[in-house]
Amino acid sequence: MDFLTGMAYVGIILLAVINAIIVSRMKIVFHGEEEDDDEKGGSCSVG
Repeated sequence: MDFLTGMAYVGIILLAVINAIIVSRMKIVFHGEEEDDDEKGGSCSVG
């Protein structure tokens, strides 16, 4: 495998690792998950 072909695979793996790190550090809270009779449905906030 030559250099340019290998860099594509390395780039995809690097993006997947960076994405996994970012997602693991996010705090995701679902509001209204436990209410069954909520008219507007649940909402989600990230932060």
